[in-house]
This record gives sequence, C-alpha cells and structure tokens, in this order.
Amino acid sequence: MRTDNRRLFSAALLATACALPSTAHAQAPATPQATDAADAGFGDIVVTARRREESGQRVPVAISAFGPAALETRSVRALSDLTSATPGLRFAGEGNANVSSISLRGLNKIAASSTGTPAVVVYFAEVPLPGEGLNIPTFDLSNVQVLKGPQGTLFGRNTIGGAVLVTPEAPSAQEISGYGRLSYGNLDYKAAEGAVNLPIVQDKIGLRLAGQVRRRDGFVTDLSTGRKLQNLHQDAFRASLLLEPVEGLRNVTIFDYFRGRDHGTADMIYKVNPGVFASFGLPADLAAALDAVAAAQFAAEQGGKRYVVNNFVGAPGSAPIYSSPLFTRIKTWGVTNTTSYELGDVTFKNIFGYRTNRLETRGNNDGLPALPGGFIFYKSLHSFNNDKQITDEAQVQANLLDDKLNLIAGAFYSDFSPNGVRGNQNAQFNSAFATSSYVHLQTKALFAQAGYTLLPGLKLNAGLRYTWTKQSLCGVSLFNIATLDDFATEQDCKAQAASGALGRGVLRSKEDKPTWTVGLDYQATRDLFLYVTSRRGYREGGINGPRFNSPAALAVGLNRFQTYAPEIVTDVEIGAKTDWRVGEVRGRLNLAAFRNWYKDAVNYINVTGSTLLPGDPSYPDRGAFGFNAAKLTISGVEADAMVSPTPGMVFSASGSYLKQKVDNVTTVAPFPAVRVTLPSPKWSVSLAADFTPQTKVLGSDMTVHFDYYWLDDYEVQTGTFPGYKLANSRLDFRNIGGSAISAGFFVKNFFDNQYLVSPVIALPQFPTSIGNPGEPRTYGLELSYRF
Repeated sequence: MRTDNRRLFSAALLATACALPSTAHAQAPATPQATDAADAGFGDIVVTARRREESGQRVPVAISAFGPAALETRSVRALSDLTSATPGLRFAGEGNANVSSISLRGLNKIAASSTGTPAVVVYFAEVPLPGEGLNIPTFDLSNVQVLKGPQGTLFGRNTIGGAVLVTPEAPSAQEISGYGRLSYGNLDYKAAEGAVNLPIVQDKIGLRLAGQVRRRDGFVTDLSTGRKLQNLHQDAFRASLLLEPVEGLRNVTIFDYFRGRDHGTADMIYKVNPGVFASFGLPADLAAALDAVAAAQFAAEQGGKRYVVNNFVGAPGSAPIYSSPLFTRIKTWGVTNTTSYELGDVTFKNIFGYRTNRLETRGNNDGLPALPGGFIFYKSLHSFNNDKQITDEAQVQANLLDDKLNLIAGAFYSDFSPNGVRGNQNAQFNSAFATSSYVHLQTKALFAQAGYTLLPGLKLNAGLRYTWTKQSLCGVSLFNIATLDDFATEQDCKAQAASGALGRGVLRSKEDKPTWTVGLDYQATRDLFLYVTSRRGYREGGINGPRFNSPAALAVGLNRFQTYAPEIVTDVEIGAKTDWRVGEVRGRLNLAAFRNWYKDAVNYINVTGSTLLPGDPSYPDRGAFGFNAAKLTISGVEADAMVSPTPGMVFSASGSYLKQKVDNVTTVAPFPAVRVTLPSPKWSVSLAADFTPQTKVLGSDMTVHFDYYWLDDYEVQTGTFPGYKLANSRLDFRNIGGSAISAGFFVKNFFDNQYLVSPVIALPQFPTSIGNPGEPRTYGLELSYRF
C-alpha cells in the first residue's frame, strides 16, 4: 500500500523536531556559524545586478540570489537545480534534457532556432555563455543571481526575459585557504570536489584551483540494450590567476573546463495521439498495428516503472546506423580575462571571453520500441552542435558629484560561429537524412546608464543601448546517410550554394535596435525600499534554412518565411523590498508586480505531413520553420517572504503567478493554425524551513533544512506539459568537535515522485508526446573539510 505523502512528510518533521534539543535548556548562546547557517536568508548578499557591488535589498530589480551556504543547503549541484529554488524560473531541456531552455516570466528560448538565441542569458564571470549546454556544475562559487525582466542596457547580450549571473570564487593573493568535499549516495552516486587558494607573491599574485568529479548510475533501464540511462559521468576543472602589480590595477584570468559522457536521456511517453499514423497515408492494418504498439508502450510506462524501450532496429538489411546505443557527450571550455583599473572615482574595466561548446546527443524521439515491419517513425540519430564564441566588453564606471551620480558606459562585441562540423541526423519514415546549419552571428553594441539622486533617498535611473546584429546561415541536407559521422561540412555547404542548386544558398540578415530603461527608486526608510521601472528589450530575428526555392516550397509560399523579424518586449515593474523586526521576531517581504507587452513573438510550424517531406531540398531544418506569429500580454506577481520567530529558526516562502494572454495570432495558409506556446506555469511555489539549535549537538553546529516545490502545468511546443511536486531535506553537522570537518545528509525527491522534467516532442501531429523523467529519490552523505 502506498504511503500518504503528507503523513510521511509530517512524520519526518516530527522525528527531526524530537531529535533537536530544547532551546529552553541551552547553556550557551548560539555560535556565529549556527546563526549564519539558519539565518542565511536574512544576510545582505552582495549582488551585481547593475554591474557594481551593492545590497540585493537596495536594487530596483526583482532578483533571487544564492550565496555558498544557500547553494549547499539547497543541494544545488547544477544550474538546473535552481528551478526548485526560484519560482517562475524553469531551467530544463527542450527536445533533449541537455539542450538547455530557460524560461522566465513567460519567455523562453526559441526552441528550433538555428542560433539558439535564449530569452534568459547565463553569464559566467560576466561573460555570456552560448545558448547550448548551459547546465554547468555549481562548485566553488561566490554566488548565483537570477535577474528577472529585460536586461538589455547593462549586460552583454540583449535579452527579453532575464539573466542568470554565475560568479566563481575569486582568487586571493593573501592567504592559503580552500576546501575538500566527498559525497556518496544511492544509485552509486560518487562525487569529489575541492579548491585551494595559493598566494604566489604576497598581495600581488594569487592562484586558485578548483575541480569536481561526479559519477552516478542511471535510473531508467533501456530494455532493448540493458543500459541504465540518465546516469552521470562528469568532470570539471577551473584555474583562476590574479595579478595585482600596482595599486588600483587588478587582472583575473580564468580557465574553465567541463566534460560529460553519459548514456543518454530516456524518452518516455506521457500521451498518445491515436490516428496519427493513418494520417500519413499508411496502410490501415499497419497504422492500426503502430497505434497498438504506442498504446501498449504508454500503458507500460504509466505502470510506475522507470524503463523505456529505445530500440533503433530498422527494416531487414538496414544500415548499422540504426542499432547504435543512445549517448550524450558534452565538452566545453573557456578563457575569461577581466582587467580593471581604479583611478579615483573612475574605474576602467575590460572583460574578454573565449568559449567553445561541443554537444552531441542521440535520442529515441518518438519514444517507441521496434515497430511492425521494422517501420521507423522518427529517431534522432546524431545531434551535433559544435560552436565557438568570442566576446569583449569595455566599461567605464564613475561616481561623481559626491556620489549623487553613478554612471556606467561602454561597448560590447560578440562573434558566434561554427567550430567544425555540426548538424542533425534523423531517421523518419525509414529514411535517414542529415541537415547541417552553419550560423555566424555578430553583435555590436554601445550602452550607457546613470543613476542620479534627486532628493535624499530618491534616485532617477535611466539607460540606453543601441545594438547592431548581422548573421548568415548556410544550410544543406544529405539523404540516405550511412554513418553517424555523415555530415556536410561548411565548405561543402558553400560549394553547393555557389552551384545554384535548389535549396542551397548562403542566407543573410542584419538589423539594429535601441533598448532602454527608465525608473525611480526610493529608500523610504532604512528597511523599506520602493521602485518603479520600465524597460525595453529585444531578441534578434533569425533565418530559416535551407533556401526555400524548391517547387514544393514555392507552391505553399514557404519562401515568405525565409527570415523573421526581432521580438520586442516592453515591461513595467513596481516593487517593494522590506525588512522588519518585532522583538526577537524578524521578517522580510519582497514583492514585484509586472506587465510585459510582447510583440512579434516567434512560433514554429512543423511541416511533417505537408507536401514537404524529407527528400525535398527545401525541407526546413529540424522539420519546422519560424515566423513572427503573435502578440501577447503577460502579467504577473512575484513574492519572497521570510520570518524568524526565534533565533535559529527561519521559515521562507516564494511564489510566482503569471497571467498570459494571447492578443493576436497570425495564421499561415496552407499550414495548420498556430497554437501560441505559453512556456511558463501559471503558478509555482517554494516553501522552506531551517532549524538550528542554539546549543551544540554532538559537538557541532547542527542545521536541519526542508523545502517543498510545486510547479503547475505549462505549455511546450503545441501541447500541455505536466507540472510536478518535489520535497527535499538536508541535515548538516558543521565544525564537528570544533574542527574544520563537517558532515551533511541529503534527501532529494523525498517522496520518490515520478515526474517529467523536460519535453522532447509535444505535437498533435506526432503519434506520441515525449518527455525526459526527473530523478527518483536520491540520498547520501557529504563530508567536507575547510582550511
């Protein structure tokens, strides 16, 4: 009999409470370590939302910030774990669990975009990351910040949804320090990480080395091969060098590396669409047999077992390409160099970044096992993204007029380009084909923003940015491919483009747009901060490839959609950040209400089932084309609240409510009517409790943490994706026996709920809707040592 989740959770809370010694018998005041651990949420986390260090409670931006203690308590091991800690943020895959899609305030990545342009940009050490493979590990970090709303005037990339700032721990030239941590848990989870800071020349040169290794067995069985999918096999390393040769001059160079080689993701069916096979003109008996197999697989997976049948066996005599196992291979590395020079009240700063990103996956996208007659509907044989990016940003910051005027101005440049062969290989209707898209995207921008104190406590903020972008795309398709490495190179693509063949050509577009911000903030009292702001953000347009000039493409007017225009978001946000105290009771309440006017929103139309089928030279990349389809109004309220009724006890809650309204939709004959996707859930809520006894437990500072997260249903592609609920807990013993040794016990997904974390396919014209499952209950022990 299944245990009731609520009773189990209540019993766990009661058992833990009984284990805590009564504060009435405390013989000594709380140690600083214990107080900091329990009350970390009340700390003034220093944020850089306006490209300078300041308190998060004094920034006119809705922001969620996590310091090292909060990241450890929440067991945040990768950026995707921020989802359950930040309501309104959804960090998951799209089409594949490793192809990152971040949605915030109803805005997300254009899923099938050739450039992968995100709505929410991730920055590592102030350098924007490319749009793929963003789920980086979170070891040895100073903080992680989630900024909500358009961030188009101060940050490198123009964005419409927000930004996630990842700040690594900085090197120091003053003292030797560091830490080491070992972890072990169920599913044979093993992890080791650590960092050491070494002063090479006192107060002049410092070196910090950090690394992490993670291994874990998979939790979904592939019955066709016996392999365990959704495993972990990841390695990461970072080296940071600090140079401070003279007073005021600071240079930091960071090299970071990440590699993952996993067995691949499990594609599980969560919905079937009967009758789809027949719509493709298949014989009635074959279509009925295929429907039966899909229904049987769906019923088996709904039975509560974590398994799939990812069978790639094709028709007799088919090429070996169909029988290769699933895989995920990620390799990224980058170099960041930041130089700053302080000259009185003026600071000059330059941020250079070079990054490469290589992501390879193979997936069973239709979620189906072997089908009657060896029929293959849709399989992803090899998705291969191989790109590089160069960025540079120059800034000047100044505090003038006795600090009444804060000014920042500068220029930004980025160049995104292929780093070798790339493309997508698919098998559809028993035919294997490959599409390769070679994209070059260059961005240049000038920006300036200022804050001026009008009256004591009242400040006017205004900023302007102008951005120029240009891009090119060369797309080519190969049919009847025989191996997983059968891709066309960029040179092949350009050669075919020069030949004038149908479907071939180098396509180009360019645009320029202003973005701006204007607002007022008011420090009404020491503990009450009010603000109102309005921002304009935009996301550059794009190119649909290959060239739409085949007879079939021209017959349906597909050439009208060779390119699409930029998307524009204008918002208004009002907010209040408050702290309060009544006796020993402390509290915090931050509120933000906003409205987005979103126009020229890009949606994709899938051409499967149209006159354009694989084999046509103008068959769109990834089987879909994008166009400016809709105008929307998105409104919402976000809240973060904390209360500490007694020292050592903190309860916190945060939530997001969204109302998404489609104001206008453009139809594209002869294709099906567009269903505009609303990618953010209407409701998402996170609750947490932290308890720290005011006396030593087993000679240590003990902290108990519980959190509960609820995500409402949301939309992906043209279907609805199920939400989920998660409960997590953690028990920490810090500085055991007064030493530098600490131990932590964690449980994630406390009730072992089965849920889907990322969509693969959710289209009514497909026989099945597919998603990737989230982790089952995981638990383990962590031992750490700091020096």
